[in-house]
Amino acid sequence: MEIKIIGELKEIADLVLEIQDRQETKAIKLNSSNESTDGIRLIKTSEMFPEQYDAIDSSNNKIGYLRLRFGYFAVYCPDETSDTPIYSFRYDNSVGSFPSDNERKRQLIQAKLAISAWYNSLK
Repeated sequence: MEIKIIGELKEIADLVLEIQDRQETKAIKLNSSNESTDGIRLIKTSEMFPEQYDAIDSSNNKIGYLRLRFGYFAVYCPDETSDTPIYSFRYDNSVGSFPSDNERKRQLIQAKLAISAWYNSLK
């Protein structure tokens, strides 16, 4: 009996996560309707804290730097020497990695949108 209840709770938890993922995907689609991020590749440059990435364009040029440190996620263009982030988000907790894979996906898509907008504004 106890095993069956645990299994049912896991199914419910999986359904809740699936619904949350669908809602986040829908929100991302709404936010990304005007910009294309297809030409931007993110390369994770640190496996430890802080979590950080280089943004590379389709010609293999570095066009952005992303970092999550002490709960502050920031995107800099064209690289880490830039003074002002073009996109940022602060988490309540002071961590060097995203709280979940879904949150990571959401923030990285938002970062790519910001980089795309910045890059297109130069043209």
